Amino acid sequence: MKEVDQLKIIFFDGVCVLCNKAVNTVLRNNDKRNLKIASLQGIKAQKYLNNEDLKNLNSIIYFTESRKLYKSDAVLEISKDLNFPLNLVQYLDVVPKWFRDLIYDFIASNRYKWYGKNESCRLPTVQEKDRFLD
Repeated sequence: MKEVDQLKIIFFDGVCVLCNKAVNTVLRNNDKRNLKIASLQGIKAQKYLNNEDLKNLNSIIYFTESRKLYKSDAVLEISKDLNFPLNLVQYLDVVPKWFRDLIYDFIASNRYKWYGKNESCRLPTVQEKDRFLD
């Protein structure tokens, strides 16, 4: 019997243009195809996340059956499942968390101003349909 991979979901702000670009990068660079994608505004987020998580659109959330990671910790963990050279991001864990999150928060608080905001959440293409949970 084949062992099933642990559920790995990336919850992102579905209307954020920068976040959508990041999702596109993940989809192009996850040859293992083991990362699922869902918007924080979607139905699956309501199933897997708590109310506090759902109110906070300023953080990507990396959800597995055993834990939830936020901000830079989520980015580092996601990078482990990406192709080279993006998988090297995981080694930024040598940078103190407080500093990584300071940079993350600065970008998150300016992302709409710098990159814009979509009117609605992104819809997956036919090729991406199996990767999205919403």
